[in-house]
Amino acid sequence: MFIKRSRIWLELITLFRATCTPIPSFTLPFVLKRGGIARGTKPIKLESLKNLIVITEPIYNVAVEEFVEAFRPFGLNPLAISPSYGLAENCTFVSTTWRSGRNDSLPTYKKLLPSTRLIPFDKDEEDIEIIVVIEGTQEVVEDGIEGEIWISSSGNASGYLGHPSLTSEVFNGMLRKRASPQC
Repeated sequence: MFIKRSRIWLELITLFRATCTPIPSFTLPFVLKRGGIARGTKPIKLESLKNLIVITEPIYNVAVEEFVEAFRPFGLNPLAISPSYGLAENCTFVSTTWRSGRNDSLPTYKKLLPSTRLIPFDKDEEDIEIIVVIEGTQEVVEDGIEGEIWISSSGNASGYLGHPSLTSEVFNGMLRKRASPQC
């Protein structure tokens, strides 16, 4: 239903006065292109929304800014946007940042880092390691630069069942200028 009528998501937030909704990052530009403000007769009111959890990667700042600009007049609070990360290969929800205060800018990787430190159940377990790299070059990016997120933890899956080549490619990432496998 969402693919055919993406505006329904906003209409349901309005109808039920939803306070929290997790979405994949492609939703924001998709709704702007296909759902739009002018497509539909039902009103959109987003002032009830406290947490718009944007999951998956990449999350492009420009897509968030365009969405906020389009829907701020309908009550969307920019501080409701919570950039997050999750993936099936590790777990569905790895990290998020709950935004508050008056800062309209999205948190960058370095600001997210403390929230990604998970307390292990067993003291011998290692913490989760998160690295952001330039896709294709495997070079670590600096704070504030968009990139591909790599995660290494005891929660990583062992691979894709029946797809050894894809498993090797995805699960054995190597950083440029490092000798040991990362993430």
